[in-house]
Amino acid sequence: MNKRLIYLSGGITNISREKACKWRNEVKSAVKALDLPYVFFDPMNVTDMAYDNESQCRLMNEELSVLENSTIVVVNLNFPNSMSLGTMAELAVAYRNGISIYAIYDGDVELLHPWQRNMVTWIFKSPEDVADYIAQRECE
Repeated sequence: MNKRLIYLSGGITNISREKACKWRNEVKSAVKALDLPYVFFDPMNVTDMAYDNESQCRLMNEELSVLENSTIVVVNLNFPNSMSLGTMAELAVAYRNGISIYAIYDGDVELLHPWQRNMVTWIFKSPEDVADYIAQRECE
């Protein structure tokens, strides 16, 4: 079976690197534990963190290219103060390209911005719930 790509989207602004990586690693572990045929794109693993305009433009285009070739986007909405314009742009691109967006959010869904509620395909409480749903979908 061919490997499919899960793009891990979510805020990295105003949040510790440890916290930004933790949930992403939990998603990867949960999916791998179920032996699902997916690989991951994790923006936290991008080594080019230059902040000049040219580097950021190149990085944005590379990441959007990966995103457009993804099967699923998993986004964590639990850190609203870390949501960047980049995360919302990723969600909009995925939404417009018909890519399934699975959100991790353990709060009151009514508190999410209406665009977030409408763009995501499903909202789950935990990385394990996301992995379980992906596994069920694989069996269809």
